[in-house]
Formats: sequence, C-alpha cells, structure tokens
Amino acid sequence: MGVAPKSGTLKPRPYARLLSMLSDQLIKNNTVALTELAKNSYDADASWVQIRVGNMDNFERDGLSDKEKPFVEIEDDGDGMSFETIRDSWMNPASPDKYKRRLKRKIKTRKGRVLQGEKGIGRYAVFQIGKKVEIFTRQRADGNKGGDEIKLITDLSGYSEGLLEHKKLKHPAEPLYLDQIESRYFIRDDAQFIKPGTISIEGKRLSRKTHGTLIRISELNYKWTLTNVRRVREILSRLQSPFGKKDFDVSIVFESEEIPTFEDFDLLEVLDEALLQMTGDVGKMGICEYSLSRGTRKERKRLDLIEHLKQDAVPENREHFFDKGDNRPRKPQCGPFQFKFYVYDLETMTDPKLKSYIKEHRLYIYRDNIRVYPYGDPDNDWMKLDIYRGLVRASYYFSNDQLIGYVDISSERNPGLRDKTNREGLLEQGTAYEDLRLLTLSALNFLHTEYQTEKLKATKKAKRHKERKSELYLQTERVEQSIRSLDRHLKKAKDDKGRKLITRLTDEYVKERNIYRRQIEIVEDLAGVGIAVDATSHDLMLMMNRANERMKEIQAILRSGDPDLDRLRDKADALEGLITSISANLSGIQPL
Repeated sequence: MGVAPKSGTLKPRPYARLLSMLSDQLIKNNTVALTELAKNSYDADASWVQIRVGNMDNFERDGLSDKEKPFVEIEDDGDGMSFETIRDSWMNPASPDKYKRRLKRKIKTRKGRVLQGEKGIGRYAVFQIGKKVEIFTRQRADGNKGGDEIKLITDLSGYSEGLLEHKKLKHPAEPLYLDQIESRYFIRDDAQFIKPGTISIEGKRLSRKTHGTLIRISELNYKWTLTNVRRVREILSRLQSPFGKKDFDVSIVFESEEIPTFEDFDLLEVLDEALLQMTGDVGKMGICEYSLSRGTRKERKRLDLIEHLKQDAVPENREHFFDKGDNRPRKPQCGPFQFKFYVYDLETMTDPKLKSYIKEHRLYIYRDNIRVYPYGDPDNDWMKLDIYRGLVRASYYFSNDQLIGYVDISSERNPGLRDKTNREGLLEQGTAYEDLRLLTLSALNFLHTEYQTEKLKATKKAKRHKERKSELYLQTERVEQSIRSLDRHLKKAKDDKGRKLITRLTDEYVKERNIYRRQIEIVEDLAGVGIAVDATSHDLMLMMNRANERMKEIQAILRSGDPDLDRLRDKADALEGLITSISANLSGIQPL
C-alpha cells in the first residue's frame, strides 16, 4: 500500500451490498414490497395493476427451465418508462426525480394523482422478493400509443450472500462495488409482452394497452402460499381509500386463479348502518368544523380540539399542547387534516358476521387517497385506545372494535408527517405525529360523549317501553284506577267514613308498591353489574388474545437469526401496554 498524499479529495463509492440492505432491511416482507411496487404503478397513472404468483410447487427444485421456475409478476397499464428513466432513475438508488418534482410543487401526474414516492428506494422492493428481475416496459407516447419495448435484466443469483463477490470465483476477491453490478438491456420495436390483448381484472375483462410495465421476478427468496397471497389481497384491497371513488384496481392471481376480496359486505352499506357519523375538517390551529349525524338528524358546529383535550382522562394528553408555565397552547405542527368516523353499538347487533366485519376495520390514515401502513391493521392501536381503556377506565374511551373511519392528510398540507424509511408508519420525530394523534383523540372523545348520550336515551326509552309493557305495571295501573273510581263513588254518596278508609288503604298500597319497585331496581342494578363484568371479560379476552399474538410475533423475531431490534422493541412495547391494560381491567371489576 502506497503512502497517502498529504492532501486531496475522496469520493464515496458504495459497495454492492447496499442493494441487499435496501431490500432486506428497509422492506420488511413481501407484502410491503408488493405494496411499494403497486404504488409505483399508481404513480405511473395505471388504471390497474395485476400481481401474479405461480409455479410454487417447483420451489427449490433444480434443473428447471425459465418457464418452470417459481415467479412473481407485477403488470400495469401505466405510462411506462423511457430508456432515460431506466438509466437515470431506476438504476440509481435514492434517485431525486420525484423529490425534485416535490420541491417544484409539480407533484401531480397526468391524471391529477399526487405522487407517492420520493425517496427513490421503493423499487428495490423487487430484490426482497427474488434475485432475478426482468423488466419489460413501453412508454406512453402521443396518441396514447406505446413506443419501443425496453427489456432490462438484473440477475443477482450469481453473486454470494450480501453481494460481496461472484460465486464462480475460486479465490476470494475484493468486495464488489455497486457500480460493478451490471444489468443488460434490449430495445425492440416489435413488442413481446406489452401489446394488445385482454386481461381479467377483479372479474372484468379489460383490453390491454400498448403501454405499461411488466416486472417478472424469479429465483425467489421465499415460497408463497395461498394464505400469503390472500393476506396480500386483503391489504392491497384497501390501498386506495375505500371511503370514496376509486380509479385504481388491484388484482391478485395465484396459480392462474384470480383471488377475490372475500368481503361478505359492501363497506359503504355498512357505513350507513352506523349509530353515529362524524365528519370533521381540522384547521391549522386545531379548530374543527364538524357535522354530526344521528340517523336522519344532522348538526353542524365548531369544536376547539385543543381546549376539549383538557377533559381527557390521561394527564400527559391534557398537557400536550401547553408548555410549562404557559397557559396559551402552542400551534399544532401536524397541519390541517380531515376525518370521518363511524360508531357502532355492537351490544345490540344480532348478526355475528356483520359484527366480525366491523371488528376487522379500524381507523385508517390515508395520504392523498393512498393508505399509510400499518394504521388500520386489526392489531394496530395507533390511537392507544386499548391502552387508555386499561389504564383509566374502559367506559371512558371507545373500543377499537366499534369504530370504522379514517384520517385524511396530504403531502402538501402536512409536510411534517413523513413516512419512515422502512414504510412502517409515520416518523415520530418532533411533535407532528403526536399532534395529529391527540387532535384525533380529542375528536373521538367528543364523539364518545355524544355516543354515551345516545346510548342513555336509547336505554331510558327501552326501559319505559318495557315498564309499559310489563304485567306488573299494567296490574298496578288497574289497581290504582279502581281505587280512584271507588273514591269518586264514595264522594258522590257523601260517605266520609268510607273515604277515610279508602285513603288509609291507598297509603298502605303506595308503601307496598314502592317497596316492590325498590326491590326491582336492586335486581336491575345487579343485572347491570353482571353486564359490566361481562363487557370487561370480553375486553380481557380480546386483550389476552392480542397479548398472545404479540408474544408469538416476538418469538418469531427472536428465532429469525437476525432480529430487527426496532421491530422487536415495538412489539415488546405493545405487549407491555396490553399487560398493563389487563391488570387495570381486573382491578376495575374487583370491587364488584
């Protein structure tokens, strides 16, 4: 090694293993990988994307032809890519193309969609799925026609683990640099794959266009099962907001069979069945213009969410927007946003399938009409409702199970709400995310008070109805009516002695009647205790099942051989919160 000069310049030159780090460590699983690729199709103004998985029976078999090898394909009818886009953007990690467009505020596509990507690494999700990637693409040109078909082949299967060197080398060599990984390309004027034809998308026969992109991935890292594919189907069915108009279809095919969405109900019809609906538009200072619907009744008002948060049962929440020694709240850093919540009374619901369907949904976050994961997953409690119900009292907060809804943010209005690099939620640096969460919680707390009022009205109405219909009530009415008739008769007959006797008899009757009513109320109170214990036991079983799921996830992470410490910490925190909630719920029913 020569002697280094006394001064000079150095340039960074990333090693090839950066590719495996981007795919393995920033994209945690196949579902996240396919979500990122589907978002790329959305950004390309595709009207559909189809994901095809096949030849899984041949996984890990040797001596297979290319057609026999297990594969995953992602095809769309988007605008496709030019050779320049492939050379300057696709081939280079952290390419700044979309980021520069954001800086210039040119964030909308030809169809008016807001671009989802900006970090320039989502495309490396392909290597999370497999080692060999073939891309066929035709760019949309004038007249809605496609240009030349470009084929790009990147095959990492010939390299060692971590992309340190070629497998064929007999002797260890210097670790490979990223610019030593080569991809081959071919440009054809007669298209092989992106050409006219028909395709089935969510059961509909559509005509293929002469532009779009097909990505074929082989030399797969994992074997795909029908269960895996159904999970992907379920998650990607909610990629675009289901609460509004959709213009982007996602189709999943496993072994040549299209996988349906398995929805027993139409979401929009279920939303109409909610006991309460609340729509809100939250301004930059936390003032919410909202409409509240109770069946056919609707009201429109304003609510100061920061001021209302002072009524929250958790001290840290009440103090969140106030610095020490300052009575004036600070400005929320999250920016303005919208929301819509639907509340259900599961106790009065008789259809078990409908009840199960409602429980599968949660409060989602959508940015520019595309879902931010994992908010809304059944095991995701980003509002911390389960924790608060355990720490304080279950009756103070909604259960996650009885809520469906979404919070709508945008990249333009909410620049402080940015994705984590690993696509696992929003960054929690600064206060923007927590501001969003607690303003949303404040709105939910207000809605919970309205819900309790409606429940109380319904309970009183049912009780009055029950009393009117009860045989005991009818019998006492008949007795009292007879007493009044007898008193009128004695008055007409001017029988004072008889009237004194009937007065004494009436007093004795009222005393006995009141005793019976008090006894009935005691029985009803005991029944109420039973209902409270039953409701708490339901919550306890739910939390214990979730705690068991978190424990299994922790065990799986620890057995992986290379545990993701951040993910492990998140699961451990969730488990601790659930155990705390279980303990608090048990303490709550102990006095009963």
